[in-house]
Amino acid sequence: MTVFAHPDDMEVHCGGTVRKLSSAGHRVIEVIMSKGNNGGDEEVREREAIEGAKCLGVDRVEFLNHEDGRISVDPESIDAVRALISKFEPDVVFTHSPNDTHQDHRRTFRIVTSAVSKFPEVTVLMGEGPSTVGFQPVVYVDVTDVLEKKLEAVRVHRSQVERGAISEEMVMKTAEFRGMEIGVKYAEAFEAFRISGSLLLG
Repeated sequence: MTVFAHPDDMEVHCGGTVRKLSSAGHRVIEVIMSKGNNGGDEEVREREAIEGAKCLGVDRVEFLNHEDGRISVDPESIDAVRALISKFEPDVVFTHSPNDTHQDHRRTFRIVTSAVSKFPEVTVLMGEGPSTVGFQPVVYVDVTDVLEKKLEAVRVHRSQVERGAISEEMVMKTAEFRGMEIGVKYAEAFEAFRISGSLLLG
């Protein structure tokens, strides 16, 4: 399961890993806290999110309809994410790093980590995006063979590429840098809030 703040966050933070997981036969559920209305027309962004998810083999997309820029950490938000975790029973949840300059990203991290408090068996990994700072990864995934699919999913978010919020160049440079750290061409990297049991990604 991925739980991110905005419609393009999953693709940027962990799109390659998601593609590897779905290709290996794992079911992936994407949860998006808001439809990103501050970054464009929300109907357009919803369509882009669904198309991007399809590129990566995501099984289902759930929108929680928070207001973009005003995601709130409250019992209702935590309960909503907790209910989805209970329903879909993920082994791993991917979300934002707490070390992020975007308030929606930090708050989504807090919601997720509160929601998983009743699920000690669930691993929680935090991905890297343009507004992540002080990132200290402990888990790496070689995404060399799926990078083009990740880039395809990023390109789907045309409204965000055109306004400069995300770019293929940024995604490739980050993947190249993380790949160098582990001796592969391209990689995605993750911080860990909690790793429960064995961790097989892809």
